[in-house]
Amino acid sequence: MAIGFARLEYKSRSSGGNACRSSAYNECSHRKDVSGEAFDYRNKGTEADIHLGIFLPVGAPERYREPEVLWQAAEAAERRKDSQVAREWVLALPKELAPADWRVMTERFIAEHVTRHGLACQADVHFDPMNPHVHILAATRRLGPEGFANVKARDLDPTVSTTKKGKMVDGDRWGAVWAAMQNSYFAEQGLDLRVDPTRAVAEPHLGERGKRGVDTAPGQKARAEAQAEDAAAWGDPLRILEVMTRDQATFRTRDLDRVLKARIEDAAERAAVRAAVMASSEIVAMHDPRTGKPLGRYTTRTVIAEERRIVSNGAALATDQRHRPTPAAVGRALPVSATAEQRAFYHHVLNSGALAIGLGRAGTGKSFTAGAAVAAFRESGYEVVLVAPTNAVAKDWEAFQPVSRAATIHSELWHVEHGTRTWTSKTVVIADEAAMLGNAHLDRLLNAARKAGAKIVLVGDDRQLASINRTGMFSELVERYGAAELTGVYRQRVAWQASAAEDLAGGRVKDAIRAYDAHGAITWTATKTEAMERLIAKWAGDTGARPAASRFVIAHTNADVHLLNSALRAVRAERGEIGHDVMLPSEGEAKAFAVADRVQIIETNKEKGLFNGEVGTITSIRNGRITLMLDAGRRAEINTAEFDGFRHGYAGTIYKSQGRTIDETYVLHSKYVRQESMYVGLTRQRDDCQVFVGRDQAESLDRLITQCSREDGRRAAISYDTPRLGRQVEQALELVGQTGLDDAKKLRVEDRIIVSGSGGAR
Repeated sequence: MAIGFARLEYKSRSSGGNACRSSAYNECSHRKDVSGEAFDYRNKGTEADIHLGIFLPVGAPERYREPEVLWQAAEAAERRKDSQVAREWVLALPKELAPADWRVMTERFIAEHVTRHGLACQADVHFDPMNPHVHILAATRRLGPEGFANVKARDLDPTVSTTKKGKMVDGDRWGAVWAAMQNSYFAEQGLDLRVDPTRAVAEPHLGERGKRGVDTAPGQKARAEAQAEDAAAWGDPLRILEVMTRDQATFRTRDLDRVLKARIEDAAERAAVRAAVMASSEIVAMHDPRTGKPLGRYTTRTVIAEERRIVSNGAALATDQRHRPTPAAVGRALPVSATAEQRAFYHHVLNSGALAIGLGRAGTGKSFTAGAAVAAFRESGYEVVLVAPTNAVAKDWEAFQPVSRAATIHSELWHVEHGTRTWTSKTVVIADEAAMLGNAHLDRLLNAARKAGAKIVLVGDDRQLASINRTGMFSELVERYGAAELTGVYRQRVAWQASAAEDLAGGRVKDAIRAYDAHGAITWTATKTEAMERLIAKWAGDTGARPAASRFVIAHTNADVHLLNSALRAVRAERGEIGHDVMLPSEGEAKAFAVADRVQIIETNKEKGLFNGEVGTITSIRNGRITLMLDAGRRAEINTAEFDGFRHGYAGTIYKSQGRTIDETYVLHSKYVRQESMYVGLTRQRDDCQVFVGRDQAESLDRLITQCSREDGRRAAISYDTPRLGRQVEQALELVGQTGLDDAKKLRVEDRIIVSGSGGAR
């Protein structure tokens, strides 16, 4: 796993700091400061080090592209003997990726946290096989057309804390920020890689006064301790197999080789660990279900056990016919306007066993139909609990549907498993966006329902974005136990866009993208930057022409979201549509907010009634307190002295748009898009969706179609053939199901069979 370490330090004259010296050291170059003192680090680097260059904010003169010009000017702008002359981030880079990836990730960090705030910086990668990292050296004053500002950018100063090593600035926060950016990039690339939350401490790093490649005694000790800890963890086959199956049910030998190569430098040691992993009794080989041939793909007994528990509990629930609403309630709850397809979906949910599955494609009226089923169950005396992967979905149900209670699945299961909430045979649990649930949550959900005698209704769309954790079992349950499906699209009011949404739902991506292009809904530009500019202009024109329509701009990365939010807000400010700016803390930085601004909550604070994903409009700002009217219809208040988990809400990621319905949407294309994310992005709108594509992202329509057709591809392990375990376990479970044992005893026997992988049921 990658390391999420990041730190921010200030270069102060009082402690010997000098911007020109830091610049020379980072670039492994030669530089003079304003006094004429020379700094020469040309012999300190390696051939693998990379000078990424100087990055300037918009409007800064091009002459500052020259490092010596930039840093001499930065030094000259400081008059005091104890001035802070620069700030510097040091970010750990993932060893598993290549320099090209490091460049992209660094440039995103700079765009989001440096240049968009008016600061100039220099970036340099220092390559060390054990500790690749990037230095981002930034000025402390904003740089504009006339040069450096007269005052420092104090609004960007984070909190300073004192440690044994001196002053460190917001280490924990920057570590979390950098970890989140890395994880986002890994997900875009489809990599089975995440930042290790336990590795928040970087390898030792010598400053510019030391000699790279020569450790001090404390550095040698710290490095030895870190390496010993890492080696112990990565010498354990069970730990390695756990990592390999954390985000997907199966893995290939080349995935294992890549992970081991990134962690174990010695080839002989790496080969020994690999052999131990492959010889582990925990590992299970996958075979082609049709031919029986090995696929070079593997899983673990633990994963198989989890999946088989889901199947076993699903089978038991599917045959439980106790949960039936009254005929009178069934007849009254569904509006007469429902279509034949919606009626079939409704009756399937009501009349199936204790496991009912409903597939609702985007815009087909899934929530409308499921809401009617909720009303029928409630009228018949059932408690109806809504669970969802996110607070935003749960809150939407709580506001607009007659459920008894709505909560995230994590919260509800915690309460049920700890006895503070009770499910019974008179409980119906609706799991919305169920395709987003990871296998671990599905396992716990079905197990809790079976033990309580409750009914589970899984409602979702397996073509939309899934969990980032191990997944695949929602589709497996659909295949085994069937589902009612809604395919007729009613969200889109424009006929061709409704047809395109149906094509996307059916996997006909080529037809959908060609339809968008044929109807002029794709704007082609030379670069992504130009595409963003055209998007902003289109949004500005549409908001002026139709101000009452709801809108959302969708981008692939948080860096793009921040740029778009700033630009779209500037359009409204120029037109006088928002109030006077008030600087408030947001995401750890000072940002301008005003009455009438759109705001999105990005963290959850249940005590304050603030939930990740909710969007609203500012109605007042007084004494650091923001009052919001949320789109869900309720008011919320943010005390910015206690909570900064919010940002401007004109644009957001595809994940933030899932589950929403909006009048008009604007999608900024990224070359990292996949079929699931494109399906979500192009199916949120009622009236119109426009796509903006830079040819540096997709050079042609055919390339765009190829990018949008790439699938997640994560399947359950039991969708493959596992001769070593599969048939015996299946037969044993079927045998237990035919016995006269009560449910509690059946569960105990099944658990023993599944965990052992043995067919010897007694």
